[in-house]
Amino acid sequence: MDASILKTIKDAAIRTGSDVVKELLDRQLGPTLGGVAGTVIDVVSTSLGVSPEEIPAQDPASVDAAVTSSNQNPEILKLYIEQQKQTNELLTLEMSKSESAWTWAWRPAWMWFLMLVWGCVFIVFPLANASFKAAIPLPDIEAATSLTIAYLGLYLGGHTAKTIWGRG
Repeated sequence: MDASILKTIKDAAIRTGSDVVKELLDRQLGPTLGGVAGTVIDVVSTSLGVSPEEIPAQDPASVDAAVTSSNQNPEILKLYIEQQKQTNELLTLEMSKSESAWTWAWRPAWMWFLMLVWGCVFIVFPLANASFKAAIPLPDIEAATSLTIAYLGLYLGGHTAKTIWGRG
């Protein structure tokens, strides 16, 4: 199957605002024949009354109309919902893989903590000092930088180490 078929349908989905069709095609890794992209192509070609190979040669207005009608097709909507369910199940499974929340919660906890530190350094304390003529000492930028670098080293460096030594 020619990649121009998917490109033609995707361009029509973008022009017509057919978000379901566009998202389903975006999720495919390249021009695949099976699965969701194949179903979208079949529905559009059936709506046009041509074979899938003939879709790129069709008038763009006709393709737009076919994609717009396909965006509300029950078969495509069913596949879209099923794909969303699978994504949700995968994310839930990933989070419940471990009994301890610490194995995954330390990353967002540190992100929030660093956001608080940098927010205080650049926004909260300077505004409080200027607005209320307070003398709140600003946190040491070098310490905040060191904390940020340590977090990045543990988080990003840990992933790099797992990749290098094959443990993740």
